[in-house]
Amino acid sequence: MHFNEVESLLQTKCPFHLGFSRWISIEQEEVDVFARLTGDLQRIHIDPKWAYTDGPFSMPIIHGAFLLALVPVIVGELVVVESCNYIVNIGMDRVRFKSPAPVGSRLQGEGVLREVMQISRGIVIVARVTIRTEETNQPVCLADQKMMFC
Repeated sequence: MHFNEVESLLQTKCPFHLGFSRWISIEQEEVDVFARLTGDLQRIHIDPKWAYTDGPFSMPIIHGAFLLALVPVIVGELVVVESCNYIVNIGMDRVRFKSPAPVGSRLQGEGVLREVMQISRGIVIVARVTIRTEETNQPVCLADQKMMFC
């Protein structure tokens, strides 16, 4: 959703459906890089052979923290404010991992604007993001993202 100015967000009646993000593909190479960067080297993420034969999900899965890292990106795609000087990620609430996200999945986020608050430096929004896989259309991650637009 495009807004001309930060203050125009205040006119939005909540809840407001923001729409859907572009499709995002997460491949094994990206999962491996994420694992090295974060130190989360669990076999369920980085050892496809083991994951397919002995893993609890019968496939390698994307890190939950990787999915969470996509949430502010999705909100930034769904809420565009033309005259905004900067955006600050101020936190997440109500994070849930509903089902595993297989490596190689195509993911899409859906956003709902839940709250808009004016503060001295700008506007704070709360957007509920649901990430689903294309293959199952089942939610894999839900999170309420708080962002400040100034």
